[in-house]
Amino acid sequence: FSGGHWNDFDAADRVTAEGRSVVLAVLAAREALGAIPVEADTDGVYFVPPKGHTPSDDDALLERIASGLPDGIQLELDGRFAAMFSYKMKTYALLDELGRLRLKGSAFRSRGLEPFQRQIIGEIVRCLVLQRRGEVRANIDRWLGDFTAHRVELRAFARTETLQESLELYREKVRAGARSPSAAYELASTSGRAVQPGDQVSYYVAGRGASVAVNEYAKLASQWDPARPDENVEYYQAKVREIWDRFRAFAEFDGLRPPAPEEPSAQLSLF
Repeated sequence: FSGGHWNDFDAADRVTAEGRSVVLAVLAAREALGAIPVEADTDGVYFVPPKGHTPSDDDALLERIASGLPDGIQLELDGRFAAMFSYKMKTYALLDELGRLRLKGSAFRSRGLEPFQRQIIGEIVRCLVLQRRGEVRANIDRWLGDFTAHRVELRAFARTETLQESLELYREKVRAGARSPSAAYELASTSGRAVQPGDQVSYYVAGRGASVAVNEYAKLASQWDPARPDENVEYYQAKVREIWDRFRAFAEFDGLRPPAPEEPSAQLSLF
């Protein structure tokens, strides 16, 4: 990289090219043996084993795949899963043999998502890996109804942010046009208490309408009254619909099928 004292772009290119050729060789060998590729990167390869494959065949399969690889490349079976949902590159879900779901990737776990959004994504993905895609829309409708009836708990839609800089520096940047106003900082500045970088601010969005300016309609989570809930129903319902838009194609169209019970997915790691 350009910031290194002794960087060598040609050497970096050669290393990357060699790694890519190894992964492509693994993919080619696996497909030749009847395995179905699901996802591959430099960390490993996810695939559905050939028909009739059993756990006792693992070592033999690895040997056959590795037979054409360069000396020094070793393969290990890193895991076995009942089903896998590949959303996009480096973003996927794994269902293990005990029914536990693991979500990987920023699109599923981003800190920019409110808690209820992460919960909805988890519920939708579980429906998809269990081949119950018909339940996805019903799940979305339930959340929309819960927001309408104010049945969603504060902890599910409140956002918590950590202040990264002082209020003085924040104000200077806003005045200079170097950054946009932030709900967390605006609330911190009017809270009446001393705050410093590292402090956290929890807030929710009030008002009406899906397109409100968050920094203008944000309120401290401590101000929310369960007896008189004033969260912005339309704003949060729009976020529910955004998730539906992201997963709609998977719910309405039968794409890549999950592995059948007798064809568990596995991850092959390169070392």
